Amino acid sequence: MQRETLALVGVFVLLFTAGCLGAAVDEEALSEEAEYEWDIDTDAEIRIDESSLLTADEFTVVYRIENQSSIELFRPGLSRDRPVDVRAVQFRYPNGTVVGADRLGVETDGDRTMVEFPAANGSFAFTSEYRNQELLLEPHVEGSYRALLPPGHDVTDFLLADVAPADHERSVVDDRVVLDWEHVDTTLLLRYYATRDQYLFWGLVIGLLGVGLGGLVFFRRQIKRLERFRREQGLDVDVDDDRRRPPPGMN
Repeated sequence: MQRETLALVGVFVLLFTAGCLGAAVDEEALSEEAEYEWDIDTDAEIRIDESSLLTADEFTVVYRIENQSSIELFRPGLSRDRPVDVRAVQFRYPNGTVVGADRLGVETDGDRTMVEFPAANGSFAFTSEYRNQELLLEPHVEGSYRALLPPGHDVTDFLLADVAPADHERSVVDDRVVLDWEHVDTTLLLRYYATRDQYLFWGLVIGLLGVGLGGLVFFRRQIKRLERFRREQGLDVDVDDDRRRPPPGMN
């Protein structure tokens, strides 16, 4: 019995230490091919791709790296942070040379994805996934940020969208909504919607309001019709007045 207990304890210790020391990453995913817009005007640029029912929702990020040898990528969670699952990692040197995953060190410990750069200055890019037209991203590089939404999407509807930080500028470039922040040092939130969904949503709301208003008018008409019928049949009698009057023939 003691041997079994010690064996179980040993297994738990191995699992715990394996999680603390680092977990395996998908080398094939890290080495995927991708094309990034390296010439950015901000310290970080996020491009959100248009998704479909058959493909995962993807976004790409390009960071300017200055005097920084590594980065830790994570998403906030309810009880603990979660690592960002990165693919197609690339690093661009200041002279324009681009290298892939074979020149970067990538590992995860269950809370964060750690990336070691081949140089302290340059640009770092990766691809990742998100869900349900909502993206949460920590400011892994402080400074100015830019986010490009998929074509045909927007954030102006206060019921369907949410953007944080709120002090951003909105513009439209090549049919894409672009959001710019001068400085980001808190969690970046992008909750957006397809323009066609906005029309459907408000059309449904207006339709439901119309049905409700029509039902209310119909209900009030039925009440008035019932009151008129009671008066015509002599059923609408005041009980107090009836008590004060003498029975018929007693006048």
